[in-house]
Amino acid sequence: MADAPLPGPCAPAWPSGPVRPHLEYGVVDVWSCDLDHCGELELAHLSADERTRASGIAREPARTRWARARVILRELLASYLDEAPGELELGVRAGGKPFLGRAGAPHFNLSHSGQLLLVAVSSTDPVGVDVELITLKERDVAAIASRALGPEQAARLAQIEDSAEQTREFLRVWVAHEARGKLTGVGLAARSEHGWVTELASGAQAVAALATASEPTAVRCWSWPPRD
Repeated sequence: MADAPLPGPCAPAWPSGPVRPHLEYGVVDVWSCDLDHCGELELAHLSADERTRASGIAREPARTRWARARVILRELLASYLDEAPGELELGVRAGGKPFLGRAGAPHFNLSHSGQLLLVAVSSTDPVGVDVELITLKERDVAAIASRALGPEQAARLAQIEDSAEQTREFLRVWVAHEARGKLTGVGLAARSEHGWVTELASGAQAVAALATASEPTAVRCWSWPPRD
């Protein structure tokens, strides 16, 4: 069963970003958006392949959220490049990581859980970002942690008696693990300790992490849509 939408906007309370952002060397920009409260979007910006992928998602609201996430990604990248969102040629690498097929293109990554979308952009290093809404659905934390995070993390999580606290801590470790996998493109099947990882302030409803190939000079967190 799909998670029920949260009441009202669930994006972090980050300041609105600029309409025409500029990438700075060594700086990573992270944007957040509530996909259920993002206003009207121009779905015509999507490529034919993206529209096909969206139509293949059987259930709502997952189908609409996926399409909106891709439109917002295109609009964000276009604002950095000063180009038309619909003209950007987005590809997908073998590990599932999206990219812009051109020399000097910015590094970027995106993640959404439920209605919460995060997009990370950098001119300097590859990036990986992951977010998970904190839900009350039952998880076998010990089994998942042992399989994906290793015995040390599994043992540490098993010592947390409060189930809500255990779930939140598990998700904190999980998003860091997944952000690293998305950074390197190895996916979740291979554990990776490469890169620099930090937790992103994401409020009480979610946990999120950013991974980069090297420690950035700054991480700027903004909300979408931008404001003049």
